[in-house]
Amino acid sequence: LEMKRRLAGEWEPIKGVMLAWPPFLPHKYIVDLTQNYSVYMCVPNKEEIEIAKYYLSKWGGNLKNLIFCIAPQGFDTPWVRDWGMHPIFDENGKLFLAGAEYKMSTPFVSINKPEIMFDCEHNLLTTNSYEQKEDQSQELIAKQIGLPFMKLPYALTGGNLMSDGFNKLMSMHILQTENRAKGISDEEFFSMVARDTGMNEYYIFSNFANYGLQHIDCYLKIIDEETLLVSRTPKEHYLYERYEKILEEVKKVESRYGRQFKIFRIDIVPFQKDSDELTAYVNSVILNSRVYVPMYGIEQDKIAIKQWQNALPGYEIKGYEFDFEKEPDIIKNRTGYVRTGWGNEDVIHCRTRAIWDENMLYISVKRLEEIVSENDALEVTIQIVDYSKAGLDYENCRLFYRYYGFQTWESIRLEETTEAEIFFANMIGKSGDMIEYFVQAKSCSGMCETMPPVAPKGTYKVTIK
Repeated sequence: LEMKRRLAGEWEPIKGVMLAWPPFLPHKYIVDLTQNYSVYMCVPNKEEIEIAKYYLSKWGGNLKNLIFCIAPQGFDTPWVRDWGMHPIFDENGKLFLAGAEYKMSTPFVSINKPEIMFDCEHNLLTTNSYEQKEDQSQELIAKQIGLPFMKLPYALTGGNLMSDGFNKLMSMHILQTENRAKGISDEEFFSMVARDTGMNEYYIFSNFANYGLQHIDCYLKIIDEETLLVSRTPKEHYLYERYEKILEEVKKVESRYGRQFKIFRIDIVPFQKDSDELTAYVNSVILNSRVYVPMYGIEQDKIAIKQWQNALPGYEIKGYEFDFEKEPDIIKNRTGYVRTGWGNEDVIHCRTRAIWDENMLYISVKRLEEIVSENDALEVTIQIVDYSKAGLDYENCRLFYRYYGFQTWESIRLEETTEAEIFFANMIGKSGDMIEYFVQAKSCSGMCETMPPVAPKGTYKVTIK
């Protein structure tokens, strides 16, 4: 196989979830994760392992799914997204975890002076401000997870990084600011990232807030290799024009298949009286067939769930409020938030990080345009990579399709091409037909995956005019 070095996308198959303990998450959410995934729980010492077991048992968690990783902790430890390790597949198909430099934590900047950085207490920040324990813990945790580790000599803050899983990365401008402060030029930064991750197209967008962390995971999310979910403020909000202007930058980026990303919008609103701070519904986490979304206890929550369902049909969309008054005492309020544990730039995605499956069966589908003419070929192109190296079960690598109104699925065996990893299948249709379809791949390791991952609950669709 001609494998490519790449940084995995969030929707790809995972084998577990990384969290920090002592917790800064709703306890019901933590329980949910232990019931559905292997949970790699980062703890500072053996004593906390016993405390975590006690509480999770009391709350109804599944202790069999807990794997504890002991490493030093600092103030930032709950934000596993930012300091946690990036999943990179190398040219030989081996997964390793890459730990970016995290000595300056997650700086704040203003829109007017974006090169001047502050810490979380609004003090001026320099490269010598403080050393983060999380920077030292990455390799220890990777070893306990059981994956190889590589240290990166630059900032690549997890909350400010989106990957299409193939060749594209997206961040907000503050990431350049962090690296410039370390003496790393933009050219050096892009060159090193391409070398280490294999991702050769890096798109940097303007910062979106007047003052804050400016992380991209509070503005947009890549939800598959050709689809984006982008936040939208109310028209009367002072940030509306800025959000929409950044969207125009985003629209210029083409997907890996050379066409504009399909863009869904998610509406965000102020979540507290007399405040302009906005709900961060896009700051959700995709874990295999589920999406976990922060809820603020307001009417807009219901709309956010529906908008997520519209963007990812077939997925289980689960919302969680985080009210400190309803949480056990062990759940620490680390930030000074008053009513809710969710902020406007610090939510569920920031505090949860997946552990990807090193033996995953990777599928990418160059889907058909949603509307085609009756003269267009209905040929679907598929990339399949078997990271288990067990070999594909070719007879069971198929495209499934059915016409609108029919219950039964037809299937076509995927045809190989002269290009490694690339397959195709042709459907037949006539004018007026609406066809839904999905791709399935199986490997001789026994693994079976589909795209979309939740098929047949969620499918691709094409209408022939």
